[in-house]
Amino acid sequence: QFDERGRDYAQRVSNAAQRMDVLVQDLLAYGRLAHTAVPVSRINLEAEVNSALSNFSGEIEARGAKVEVAGPLPPVKANAAILNQILSNLISNGLKFVPPETRPHLRIFGGQTTLHGESAQGKMQDVPTFDAEFVPRDGKFVRLWIADNGIGIAPEYHERIFRMFE
Repeated sequence: QFDERGRDYAQRVSNAAQRMDVLVQDLLAYGRLAHTAVPVSRINLEAEVNSALSNFSGEIEARGAKVEVAGPLPPVKANAAILNQILSNLISNGLKFVPPETRPHLRIFGGQTTLHGESAQGKMQDVPTFDAEFVPRDGKFVRLWIADNGIGIAPEYHERIFRMFE
């Protein structure tokens, strides 16, 4: 029995409640994760990347995206579910956040190194990248780079983006 203005307010309240529910669920999930040992196992990183990409095959095709995976990717010790979530988030962002009228282009590559803190910038000039670092118990590092032609994140936010709740 609401008029148009009342329906608009009710819809706004409903949308805000849904957003709040998602935030609360995320906080609860974080709380559980922070107090629980996360099991890790040896994982075929290349298979995980390909699996995550297959989940986006429709979007990749619809957007005319170019995705390159420079294999072989080395195996890692990680939690498969968390690794899949990270890969999915990064692939999704790389497909979504591009300038208008731009065809997404993702490059995924990696390798084993003993150097901590190596940057992808030497590997890809002027291309925004996300570097994930997985540390096996033998002291060697596996670095995974996901580079895209997206809009990137403004430099003033680079220090903040991986802080909790940012």
